[in-house]
Amino acid sequence: MPVRVLVVDDDPDLRFIVGRMLANEGIEADEAGSVDELFTYLESNDPPDLILLDLTMPGPSGWKVFPRLQAEPKFAKIPVVVVTGHDDAEFKSAAKERGAAGYVTKPFRDWELTDAVKRLIKISRRSDPWA
Repeated sequence: MPVRVLVVDDDPDLRFIVGRMLANEGIEADEAGSVDELFTYLESNDPPDLILLDLTMPGPSGWKVFPRLQAEPKFAKIPVVVVTGHDDAEFKSAAKERGAAGYVTKPFRDWELTDAVKRLIKISRRSDPWA
């Protein structure tokens, strides 16, 4: 079964670029342009293997995602990698405290993002006896 990542960012160009980067690694990428689109996606699709999440978007911020995911058992185990322009210790610490499995700062190098995705998917698949 192919690996599927949901890219959540309000910038369509970034979603496209990240999707191409992941496709080059054999990873399928779906897109959501907002937190609302993220939850619409989750309600109507099988859960992705991982979520790449921008924290600062118009409408509900990415910070709202963590408690909602954790409240729903079928979504609580989806690893979330924060992809943001905020490169400071407070932001990183707050993201980790809320449940982020990884943190990548924009602008990023291709390998930084793809390495984080591949590492976390291997970890989450290892903990799933059916994967």
